[in-house]
Order: sequence, then structure tokens, then C-alpha cells
Amino acid sequence: MSVVSRIRSLQLKSLSSNIQAVSYVQIIPQRGISYDHLPVPPPAKIQLKPPPNEKGHFQYERYWSRDKRYKPQVNSDTIYRFFFHNLEHDYELWPVIFLFSVSCSLVLIIAYYTTRHIEIWFDRSTKTPPWDWSRVRDKYWKLPHKCYDPYGYSHQRLFIMEKLQDKLLRLLVREELVISMEIFKNII
Repeated sequence: MSVVSRIRSLQLKSLSSNIQAVSYVQIIPQRGISYDHLPVPPPAKIQLKPPPNEKGHFQYERYWSRDKRYKPQVNSDTIYRFFFHNLEHDYELWPVIFLFSVSCSLVLIIAYYTTRHIEIWFDRSTKTPPWDWSRVRDKYWKLPHKCYDPYGYSHQRLFIMEKLQDKLLRLLVREELVISMEIFKNII
């Protein structure tokens, strides 16, 4: 007798029969969830007979590993199981894998951080380097200088230096590169 027919056959007159009906109703979804995937398929009902003149083991079963109705798949059949099916048993490899993943992530973080520095010249389409004052004037204080700067001392604008660099840039553009002590006195 199935669960649904048991529920239908209950006469809901007393409190205990109501509780039984509710418990049966709760069992139905749990059974559907737990038996959604069968663990291993049953053996084939029809087996091939081995040839009479052959010796040895002869048994034919269909390959059920990629059938979605059955879980789990055979080890090493899917990509995930190919890489990770031994990890649940080889727990001594867990620290090595953890250290490898931490070191790889640190290398990626350091590579990202170092490419943000001003000294790296990726874009060679312009003739002016990235550290030229004409390109850096509006963003030099935003670029990373140190790995650890909790108070932001390296991310402050230096107005005296900006003034000096602007004057030097104007002199460079005018091609007045005669550097003498008098020019430095006028700049400051």
C-alpha cells in the first residue's frame, strides 16, 4: 500500500489520525528528495551468455557513470572527481594544497600591486613616459607608494612640489633649459 493511498484511507475523526495524516504528508517530499538519485543501478536483468569455448570472467553491464539518474559518478569520470576524488582520503595533502593556493593568491596580489606603480610603462603608444609630470600631475598622490600606509601619509598632495614641477615643465616646453643658480632662486 502506497503512502498516498494510506493518507486517503485514514478517517480524520480524531486528533491522532490528523497527526498521522500530517506525518504521512511530510514523509512524501522527504522520500522524493532522498531517492532523487539512485546510488548504483541494479544489475542487468538479461545477461549475455559467455561463448562455450572461452574461459575466464565474462559479465556485461552498461556504463552508468554519465547517466544523470545515478550518483555518484565513477571516480575520475568527471573533471571534479578527476582532480579531487582522492582528497577526502589523502588528508595529509590538505596543508600542501592550502599553502599552494595561498602562495598563488599572494603572487597574484603582488603582481597586481606592482603593475599599478608609476615606474611600469605598459602603454608605449605615447612618447611621454608615465612618470612624466604632464601625465602624472592630476593623479600622482593616488598611485600606490607603499604596501602599508595606515595613515595615508604617502597619499597627500605636495603643493610646493607641484608648483616647482609646473615651472620646470614650462621651462622645458619653452626649451629654456639653461640651468643656473639664478633660475633655481627664482623658482623657489
